[in-house]
Amino acid sequence: MSLLEADVLGVISQCQQPFVKELLVEGNLSSEDIGDGNLNDIIRVKSAQRSLIAKRFPPFTRCLGPEHWLDPRRSIYECQSLEDMNRICPGCVPQVYACDNDKHIICMEDLSNYAVLRKELIAGRVDKVAVQRIAEHIGAVHNATHVYNMEASSFQDLVKRYSGNPLVELTRNIIFVAPFDPDNSANVIQPEVKVLAESDIYRNGLILEEVHHLMQIFVSKQECLVHGDLHTGSIMVNNGTAKIFDNEFSYIGPASFDLGMLIANYFICYYAQMLTPEDNDLRRQVSYKMIEACRKTSEFYFANFCPNVPDLETFTADLISEAAGFCAIELFRRMMGVAHVEDTRHNGSIELEIVQCAQRLIHAYRRIRDIDRLLIIGLTLC
Repeated sequence: MSLLEADVLGVISQCQQPFVKELLVEGNLSSEDIGDGNLNDIIRVKSAQRSLIAKRFPPFTRCLGPEHWLDPRRSIYECQSLEDMNRICPGCVPQVYACDNDKHIICMEDLSNYAVLRKELIAGRVDKVAVQRIAEHIGAVHNATHVYNMEASSFQDLVKRYSGNPLVELTRNIIFVAPFDPDNSANVIQPEVKVLAESDIYRNGLILEEVHHLMQIFVSKQECLVHGDLHTGSIMVNNGTAKIFDNEFSYIGPASFDLGMLIANYFICYYAQMLTPEDNDLRRQVSYKMIEACRKTSEFYFANFCPNVPDLETFTADLISEAAGFCAIELFRRMMGVAHVEDTRHNGSIELEIVQCAQRLIHAYRRIRDIDRLLIIGLTLC
């Protein structure tokens, strides 16, 4: 038995949650390492009829090794985010069975009967009901924790609980700084994109000014509880249901950040499908469904998010505008930074189109006031 497995067994053996107690009673436990992420260790613990997921947060970046320090206290923020979101919107995240803040281990619901949304979209399977559910979940969480919908003292307590998350600074660097640094050797950038970046992005004062402006919104606007890393790889779906996971980036920030990142990843799917020549007729149908997914996301998000503000119409338009800006930032960082996505399969011509989309949005986001305008400019729709 490995040290990780021993630590996990120690955590679950102290757990009084009924599901975990039944798993222990069944006995004959086995475990398997299923981690394929960059940061954490993930194992599945199984008995004869039950299973759970144990997630350990080591004091370093898993994919880089022990010399790359990463604060393990991020486990605290993931645990409380999962519990808060499940309380607000039951079933929207995996159920937490146990948290050990000393060992930095969380035991939670096994979603082995779910599929990662990104992989489903790449395969051309678009679950429209699940897309709606995702928007409803995020809207409900933002609504329940919004500064305008809570008593001042309760909101300040919420801010205190989420203050100090070390991954906020990591996000700032990975998303807003590194992709725009031509000397950052960790960036992965295709030749076609590099030519454009060197000629019209790295030293473009207007673009860099807007990136800085959006970064200041990201770090300073304390509006509501946000997931902080909401993309199609941090959502799992199954027959009309959706669960959001990997909540360790959660903090009190702008609602527009979650919305913008999610729409950006739908945009990436749109371009990846539209510009792949093989089976293009079928792929175009997936792209059209991504347009509808963006519209439905806006519709059902705002149906569940209704802050107590004097001018809701203006508030909504301002949020869409910010979301368009964050959408651009997410597109830039996925094509020019360290964390690429599998949708584009490192196809330089596709990634170039996506960066050009990001350019249009970063120049226009202040004038984008509704989802249709965002789609017209981002996807060059007529």
